[in-house]
Order: sequence, then C-alpha cells, then structure tokens
Amino acid sequence: NLKERLDAAVQSAREAGRGSGYPERLISRVSVALDPDGPVRYKGLNLHPQGFSYALAEAVALRKDLQPYAEMIQQQTVMYWLTEQVDLKVDTGASVSMFDSCRGFMRQHNMGYGIERCLYLLNPEIPCMSDRLRKYYVRTPEDMLYAFELVAKLPDRPALFVDRHVAAFLSVKDRKVVDLYSADLNSMDAGRRAMGNLKVLATIQKRSKLEAFPGISKWIAEAVEPVYGRFHDRELRDKMHKRMEHLAEAGDLMQIALMFDDFETLQNDFEGFKLALEEYYRLRGEAAQLERQIETPELYSRAPGREAAAILSGILSGIIILGFAFLYFFSKS
Repeated sequence: NLKERLDAAVQSAREAGRGSGYPERLISRVSVALDPDGPVRYKGLNLHPQGFSYALAEAVALRKDLQPYAEMIQQQTVMYWLTEQVDLKVDTGASVSMFDSCRGFMRQHNMGYGIERCLYLLNPEIPCMSDRLRKYYVRTPEDMLYAFELVAKLPDRPALFVDRHVAAFLSVKDRKVVDLYSADLNSMDAGRRAMGNLKVLATIQKRSKLEAFPGISKWIAEAVEPVYGRFHDRELRDKMHKRMEHLAEAGDLMQIALMFDDFETLQNDFEGFKLALEEYYRLRGEAAQLERQIETPELYSRAPGREAAAILSGILSGIIILGFAFLYFFSKS
C-alpha cells in the first residue's frame, strides 16, 4: 500500500510539469504518501486542511509572506491531501468545493479575486483586512460605510476607497454591490475608477437604506475630479461642479452617482460635441482655403475679377439704356 501511494504521489507531482515549483510539489505529495495521517507540509508550513484558512488569516494579519499559501491553492496541495484520506471523520465535500473555487480565483488577477478573495471565502467570519480599514472592525458592507465616514475626517486618507481587500470582501459578502462595477474598478482610466468606487458605496447606501454620509460625499467630491473630463461642454461642467457642492453637503451618494451617470445628459453633451466638431472642421476648411488664396492670389483673383467686371458692365449698360430711353420719351413729348 505504501509503495502504491508513493508511486501515485510521484506521478501526481509530475503531471503538472517539472518546471518551477516541481521540487516543492513533489516533496509535499510524497510526505502525504509516507504519512497520510500527518499535516499538509509545504515550504516550512505544517497545517491541517481545516486550519489552512486560519493560518492564511494570521499570515495576512501579521503581514507574512502569502506566496506559499497561494502556491498551495494553485498546485492543489490541500486538495491532494483530502483525496488521499480513507478514514477521515469529517465531511470533505464542502472543503473540496471551496478550495476548487479558490483555485479559480487565483487564475484571475483583477481586483476582487486572487488570494484576497480566497481569504474571505475561507474565513467568512473575519473582518475586512484592508490597510485602509485596519483601525476598524468591519464585518459587513454597512460597517464599511460607517468606517469610511470616520476615515474621511483623517488628513492622510487615501485617494479612493476600494482596494483589493475591499473588493474581495464585498464580493464574498454581497456580490451585487461590487461585481457589476468590476470593469470600472479595474480600469486604467482614473475617471472610470472613481465612478466605480462611487457606485459601489452608493449601492451599499441605497440597498441598506442608510442615512446620509457627508464625510464620504466630500471625499468623493475630490476623488471624482477626473470624471468631469467626460463632459465636453464647459458650461455643463461648471453647473455640475456647483451642484456637486450641494450634493456633498446632503450626503446622498446615489444622487451623486446619478448626476454623473445620467444617459440623457451624456447623450446631449455628445451630440453637442459632435456638432461643434463638424463646425470646427468646416471652419478649418475655410481657413485653409483663404490661406491658399493669400499665398497664390493670381490664381484666385481672376474669377472674382471677372465676376465683378461682368456685374459692373451690366450695371453701366443698364444705366446707358435707361438714359437713352428717357431721352427718347422726353423728345417725343
């Protein structure tokens, strides 16, 4: 039996390739084959699968290296230990499902995934571990807004609200308040990121029917400065700045989000910008034509001169004809 387990462990380690991480993976799986009742061993870590989540939480809290934990998930080290148990007294179905989900999260590098998402999935009872909220015990999305209201009063507050931990925490607690805005949160555009942060907080406030947050609103008023660049009309931007001052005092995050994300306003602004572009290119064409006329006047002066001469000669001919007609009629009379 031992020989069969050992051969299976070696074969399992080789299936993922012999590149980076192969020696550690091989040692870990051979240790399971030799000591199936022992803990999972990997790069100096020795832990039971049911203690993996707590060990990961401790590593995050104490700012330890998280790479070994990430590799254990990616290489299915814990999953292998679970599948090799023949007389385990606990139900492993839930653990297998969660670690399998974590492996999928590790394949994605966007905000809201990665090792942070695994942390909150495996530890549903722990608070948000973001550096922006370390002074507060945030257990729910509602707690997060109250904490940010306090952070808003600090002189060294960050530029935005949502980081990798905040996004992962909210994804596990209530996916509807953050997953819809994942593209904005992960955008390279500063305006889109600011709008993504605003929409996340506004959705929490609206869904939970929370009171006003003037501190967060004033914080957002500074954070959304790049958003005004989405609008081309200078007068519209000035009006939005003035309205923002009133909304910031009111503390209604959803109204602020709706002001920037109103489809009719965006469409009218774009149509006006389109007309202005057309007028601009028309004037540019006229200016270019005038410049050509100035550079080569002999080519463009002939036609206007002929037209002027024709008009002048027509006027003189008419005067002469009228003169002869008057003389003729007066002589008859």
